[in-house]
Amino acid sequence: MKTFSALIILLCLIPLPAAAEQITLTAAEKAFLADHPVIRVGNEMDWPPFDFVENGKATGYSIDLLNLIAEKTGLQFQYINGYTWDQLLEMGFRQEIDVFPAMWKTARRKRHFNFSEPYIDTPYILVVHEDEPEISGINSLKGRTLTGIKGFASTEQVKQHYPQINIVEVNSAVEGLRQVSYGKADAYLGSMAETNFVIKSHLVPNLKIAGETDLGGRIDTPLLYIGVRKDWPRLMGIIERGMDAISQAEKQALQLKWLEFDKSPQTLTLNEAETAYLEDHPVLYVAHATDWPPVEYTGKNHQMVGIAADYLNKISRQLGVEIKPVAPGAWPDMVKAVQSGDLDFLSAVSPTVRQRHGMAFTDSYLSFPIVIVTREDVPYIGDLKFLADKMVAVLEGQAAHERLSANHPNLALTPVQGVKEGLLTVAGRDAFAFVGSLATVSHVIGREGLTTLKVSGETPYTVEISMATRKGDTVLLGLLQKALSGISVQERNAIYSKWSGVTFEYQADYSLLWKIGIGVMILFFLILYWNRRLRRMAVALKSARDSAESANRAKSAFLANMSHELRTPLNAILGFSQIMADDAGLSQNQKDNLRIINSSGEHLLSLLSDILDMSKIEAGRIVLNPTVFDLHRLMDDIRDMLKPSANEKGLYLSFAISGDTPRYVYSDKARLRQILVNLVVNGLKHTSRGGVRVSVGTAPVEGVEAEVQLDFMVKDTGSGIAPEFQEKIFEPFMQLQTGKKASEGTGLGLSICRTLVEMMGGEIDLESEPGKGATFCFSIRVGTDVQQVKPAVEKPGDVAVSVPYSLAPDQPECRVLVVDDVENNRKLMMAMLRTAGFAVRGAADAESAFAILEEWAPHLIWLDIQMAEMDGLAAARRIRGNGFDTVKIIGISASAFEEDRAACLAAGCDDFVSKPVNRMQILEKMAAHLDVVFDLSDDGAAGQRQEPAYEKVWGPDLIADLPPDIVRLLHHAVFSFDYEMTLSAIDQIRDIDAYLAERLAAQAANYQFGRLQALFATQEAAP
Repeated sequence: MKTFSALIILLCLIPLPAAAEQITLTAAEKAFLADHPVIRVGNEMDWPPFDFVENGKATGYSIDLLNLIAEKTGLQFQYINGYTWDQLLEMGFRQEIDVFPAMWKTARRKRHFNFSEPYIDTPYILVVHEDEPEISGINSLKGRTLTGIKGFASTEQVKQHYPQINIVEVNSAVEGLRQVSYGKADAYLGSMAETNFVIKSHLVPNLKIAGETDLGGRIDTPLLYIGVRKDWPRLMGIIERGMDAISQAEKQALQLKWLEFDKSPQTLTLNEAETAYLEDHPVLYVAHATDWPPVEYTGKNHQMVGIAADYLNKISRQLGVEIKPVAPGAWPDMVKAVQSGDLDFLSAVSPTVRQRHGMAFTDSYLSFPIVIVTREDVPYIGDLKFLADKMVAVLEGQAAHERLSANHPNLALTPVQGVKEGLLTVAGRDAFAFVGSLATVSHVIGREGLTTLKVSGETPYTVEISMATRKGDTVLLGLLQKALSGISVQERNAIYSKWSGVTFEYQADYSLLWKIGIGVMILFFLILYWNRRLRRMAVALKSARDSAESANRAKSAFLANMSHELRTPLNAILGFSQIMADDAGLSQNQKDNLRIINSSGEHLLSLLSDILDMSKIEAGRIVLNPTVFDLHRLMDDIRDMLKPSANEKGLYLSFAISGDTPRYVYSDKARLRQILVNLVVNGLKHTSRGGVRVSVGTAPVEGVEAEVQLDFMVKDTGSGIAPEFQEKIFEPFMQLQTGKKASEGTGLGLSICRTLVEMMGGEIDLESEPGKGATFCFSIRVGTDVQQVKPAVEKPGDVAVSVPYSLAPDQPECRVLVVDDVENNRKLMMAMLRTAGFAVRGAADAESAFAILEEWAPHLIWLDIQMAEMDGLAAARRIRGNGFDTVKIIGISASAFEEDRAACLAAGCDDFVSKPVNRMQILEKMAAHLDVVFDLSDDGAAGQRQEPAYEKVWGPDLIADLPPDIVRLLHHAVFSFDYEMTLSAIDQIRDIDAYLAERLAAQAANYQFGRLQALFATQEAAP
């Protein structure tokens, strides 16, 4: 029987998988949800790790907490973001926002909002360089430099009360931490949660936490609350019930995900207030229960023993004080003694709703499942619904009583004062079942010899055991929480192992043991086996998930860094090659070399973009940015861009737009361009004769008047795709054999196209036969209700790269400031802008830029986001904060991720561009944001030529309609391999058919006489 008892206790101490807990709403709460199906939640853009936006979605600790509450209650939340915190707060005052997930209390806010119980505190800490041995508190910083965020209460307190400290105000945590990392400051002051998150997410090295501080009691620990509009108390009640239903395991998962701090088994780090408290309280008096094994009870010599007692011994050593259990009395009297301050704290208590009003609780350190106990003749109970309308005994005011009365109103609950009393009511048939913790009922059943009872089922609930102080004793509560958190997993397991083998003396009816013992032992051994197996599986799954998340974070950080490192030199290579190409003194050989440099750089950029796009797709980080744009012009621009490539191979490239296709549409122009360019380039690459035809038509979207479906077709006359490859062609890294032979591309283009098409509300299909070409068809949905919105400007950036232009004469001076800490990039941007006629100045850092801004008053600032000192985001916020609202700011960064654009706009920039940029992009942005006019010098050929209504394949039919004398001249020239004569013949053809002349000239320019001679063969020679 002792073995049986030990098995029961061991089973209780091993955590059991808990079912998802759903609360049952009252009729009034259900009516509120019916009247308010969507609750509007204010979502900050950039307050990690609690409340921020990533990839356009609300995320963070507080957001996950709110989503858990939604799961428990059925609330539907709509997250509203894109505004500053001040704007969100004003919207809340106007009742345009219903809930704030993370709020501090202020006098003004209390007039407008109700507040939940605080769900987390984030103490202030000092962060120093890892080699700093002397700084341990705020008083250690006299005569030294401290960084703090401008406007924060902590920074203002240091300025006011610590004049001996040199305080440097910064605009963000990352800026302040980097100054410490680089040795420019001695310490940084900030909240623990935000600081830890920034250190990890921004990879700031060489730092450590020196300690916590409350600045001599001048600042309170920041407590976070959920804020709810004051006229909706019913919603506040629902949210609080949802918070109560969140299990300790779920809370710990949130902590691990967002607030996991690096800890080492050292002496606890205490702040000034905590140190003073322990000096004033060398002895702490604790209240405990007399009969609650194995948690706590009175043993021999009337000493407190149990799991809680072992925890108290460790806490005593950690805090360096004596913890003295008092002579126990009745449990309600012990609770009142703590609430009144006569005793310091309770060692083990379950935080019920009733007790919460007068007490504050640590995180739980023990957890026991709540089970159903019935007589032995009752079958297994798999659900609490089976107990409907039956008499159920529960401990009055304890966890089971609170949970069942709140979530299962159909149960007939009978409150009792003790476990023994409750079990006896079941044994005497005065109640059908008793619901309580497995650890306690198993002990009492054995001790009292209640062999007619058994555990008949489980509930989705657990008893969470915490320590508790009176409500206002926040310092002691913080000390207990720190001490509990400092007890390692190994030490906790040792305590569990100790008490899993303890037996308790009692008298038992051994004659009945053989009737039920074997069956119960087998049952519990099976439960224990499966519980351990499930636990191992859960641990393995968690480990795999954590490893995958860690690897994904590492990959994202690596790609972001590599994007920056590769795009920065590419920016200079492509930019300066474009500037050099304008030099009229270059020889033809030098121009050819520049063309090779530029085309190779563009090819490398396209490979990098494909890899980054695929990475963003895998991580779910790619988003659409719809705008109103001219679809017809987009098609013309793509044709003009790719026509030279087609001409070089002697191929035609035609675009056809149906008459009912709207000119202006609302969609993501950049992504549509990416899809079309990818498909056309693929077609040209795999086609040796004929060409590529692109067409677009429309179809209505059923039930939606403001949208149409655009149906695109890209058809080539190339080698086609074999049936066995057609199913795989959209898979990542899949290339056709010709592509492999050519060693071009990544094999990601079509996979990216399919994903983008699906994101834009459509689908893509392929039809192909080997030797007969391939046809890609895709459809997307676009908006057409654009009567009130037109593109900002007719942008000059879409003309061919080789066409130079500048500001039109007789315009006011336009001043532009370029801020970039990389000299090559700064000089490149300044050269491009000066060539176009702008007045330009440069700055190598943010401080220099501020000085120029004050003195020179530029109209527009090109601002690099990633700079070593103050970064561009902080600089933009400072510019806007100092009242420079009219100056335009365009952020520029070598990072290509969409969240960088969102962060840039949130910081106050007007636009964002990813490096590398070319001259056309720069002037396009200048035209979009400034009232300037460009004088375009266009050679006219590309824009004015008329393409034939149909395209002919390369062969004799191509020149069949030319005058015979010109055909003879061309024949003589190409078979004589006479370059000059060939050009003379082509010049005569240009007067008749300019488009045909371009195709012929492209072949002649590359000395493709074999291709030209094929025009006179009866059948075209193989390419």
